[in-house]
Amino acid sequence: MTVNKQTVREYMDAFRVTDHERILDCLTDDVVWEMPGIYQHVGKEAFDKEIENENFVGSPTIQIIKLVEENNTVIAEGAVQGRNEKW
Repeated sequence: MTVNKQTVREYMDAFRVTDHERILDCLTDDVVWEMPGIYQHVGKEAFDKEIENENFVGSPTIQIIKLVEENNTVIAEGAVQGRNEKW
């Protein structure tokens, strides 16, 4: 497995157990987390605040089906399921 794929897998594994330090170690300082039309968070500090959001309960269930890499980009196919307090 390539270093890039290992980083993506580590990120997903860390998110499964809500391990902030491990998640943030996988990201660059200028990370951008964007949900088009909803929000855009820039930087590790902003990203860290969204790892555990008051709208969600517990850690998400994350299933990786496959990782595909070309050049310096990794695409993960899978499923993420979380529990929302309001739904």
